[in-house]
Amino acid sequence: MKNLSIRLLVVLTVLLAQVTAFAATTVSINSISIQPGQQKDVAVSIATDKADIFQIQAQLALPEGLKLVSTSSQQIQLGALTQGFIADLYNGKLLMTNFSSTPISTAQGQIFSFTVEADESLAKTSTIELTDIEVWHIGSNGVSEKVADAAANVVVADAPQGTAQFSLEATEVLLGAGNSATVAVLMSSNVALTGYQAQLQLPAGVTAKVASYSRTANAPTFNANTGMIVCFAPNGISGNEGVIFTLQLTADNSFTADADVVITNLAVTTSAAKEIYADDITLKVIAKDAASKDAADNIVLGLQEKLDNTIAYINNNYPDAANASELTDEEENIQNDINNLQSKVDEDYDNNVLDANEIQTLATPIEEAIDALEALAAKLQGNEDGKKAIDDEIAELRRRLFEAWWICPDDLPEDVNKKLGEEYDGIEEAINELAAEYQALYDAVELSADATLDAEKKQAIVDAIDALIAKIRQWQRGDVEFDLDVDMDDFYALTDSILKENLPAKERKNAFYRFDANADEAINVGDMQGIVNICLGLKANGALFSRQSEQVKAELSVKSEATATGMRYTLSVSGMSYTGFQMDVKGAQVVSESSALTVRKSDNGSKTRILALGMEQQEGQVVTIETTGSARLENVILTQADAQTVTFDLSGTTGISAVAAGQSAEKSYNLSGREVKQARGLVISGGKKMIRK
Repeated sequence: MKNLSIRLLVVLTVLLAQVTAFAATTVSINSISIQPGQQKDVAVSIATDKADIFQIQAQLALPEGLKLVSTSSQQIQLGALTQGFIADLYNGKLLMTNFSSTPISTAQGQIFSFTVEADESLAKTSTIELTDIEVWHIGSNGVSEKVADAAANVVVADAPQGTAQFSLEATEVLLGAGNSATVAVLMSSNVALTGYQAQLQLPAGVTAKVASYSRTANAPTFNANTGMIVCFAPNGISGNEGVIFTLQLTADNSFTADADVVITNLAVTTSAAKEIYADDITLKVIAKDAASKDAADNIVLGLQEKLDNTIAYINNNYPDAANASELTDEEENIQNDINNLQSKVDEDYDNNVLDANEIQTLATPIEEAIDALEALAAKLQGNEDGKKAIDDEIAELRRRLFEAWWICPDDLPEDVNKKLGEEYDGIEEAINELAAEYQALYDAVELSADATLDAEKKQAIVDAIDALIAKIRQWQRGDVEFDLDVDMDDFYALTDSILKENLPAKERKNAFYRFDANADEAINVGDMQGIVNICLGLKANGALFSRQSEQVKAELSVKSEATATGMRYTLSVSGMSYTGFQMDVKGAQVVSESSALTVRKSDNGSKTRILALGMEQQEGQVVTIETTGSARLENVILTQADAQTVTFDLSGTTGISAVAAGQSAEKSYNLSGREVKQARGLVISGGKKMIRK
């Protein structure tokens, strides 16, 4: 600090090239009232008409019996206007400057303060003087302004009236390394008070925090370096007795022996600015057994590490058992035991009755429980592995049963569906009972890793499923030959049956169901298309339910004309594509037929039945039939690729009544089979001959 003063003086000498008076500037010092042994802050303020001062110089003189007190290793504390300054006080010479040329920012206010302490030699009245004051302004080119001397009165206060006493809520506390203890400091007095101060003396290894209590609005300040506690309460300290502040003590590992905490230099300030001094108070701090605490903590820590390592081992080697409730519950119980043991260690340590040997005794059964965890995990893992094997076998049985459900038609006759459903439910119940039997063993943790289902019970269920599947397969649409399979043999068998009119009646439920491949309650060329579809891996009936809601609307035109040998009938269809047809020709023999489809027919003398089917859909194609004479065309049925059929009823020789997917087509045709609009004369309408005028 002395070297800094010398440097500042050199700079100042260069700056003092000439002296020019500036506008008036004043410096003032606050007066104080003090008693011997007491400390007080003295504030110095400045007032100027230009807020541009960047350097101040002065000489400070204190009366006998009053000395400067350093605060935080500094004798000068900068004020609100000089926070960016550097200050130095040496042998009474004060220098304040700001090398960055940042001036005082406002025209008046506190520029610095210092703390003084009085002793018994201080006169009843004296003064603090500040002389040889000079200030420098920005832009002054090194010219300073002389400022008038300033002085402050120092008065030794009369002995105050009243009493104040400090005490502790407890005279001793237990304190161990890494722990804290809190004690309340009480104060009683018989006069109104506006503040208090004290100094805290702590033993090595102990630190402190000070907190305010409800008797003061302002929190106390605590300087950990000096131990000073100061609280200013301008609105007064409420009440005449009670807790004034709390003291929280914390020990580190170096605190191993009992020691005293002393609160000294206790004083209060009365509302009349008088001070009352109180006697010292002492708190005995009893050091806890840190060595026993370390030993006990290590025992508990060892248990925790052992548990954590065991759980990690189980997770890696017995992954399926790791989350089993039996294991997790036991792990939780052991963890609770460890936590409770740690709580006992902490509680006994707090009460200074901790015995590390007792903690080791209590830890032994916990160690044994941890060792038993691995054996339990191994047993649970075997139980889990066995359950997986059983689950796989049960799943296979359910899969086989599901296969039966999957192949079972959803449009079986009601009585058949009921009977098969009862068999299905019985098998499902048997599987559930078998699964429940092994679930009980699993719940009891009695399954081994190589567990399997009872062979006899399993085989009985398999046989029942196979029998059910065999019964279901007897109800396959398109299985005309009843060989539990649908192929082109069934197609040709159906074709022969239709041509020979050797078809099962509806009363023969099973046979009629199998012949009715397209599920339309009729056996005709549409069922031939249905069998083809099944062989191609398609739906036999082309989505029966959707096609019922979107019926085909088609029209059939029939033209007849005489030939040299008989009659020729030409049929053409509009409004639909078709893959095959069926019709009966009565009254004359069929000489020939022409179609893009493959045609088969049967002739029993009085009627010829024609069947035709192809792979590709035909639209607008013409079918020509030649006969030996006039013939009747009956039961004309066309099938689409989805096996949906449209039937046209041709009444009379060439009469036509078209019925497409259940919809009547009211049209008029002439006797040659041509449709006529607003026809007059003899026409055919609605399948009847009539005269229209």
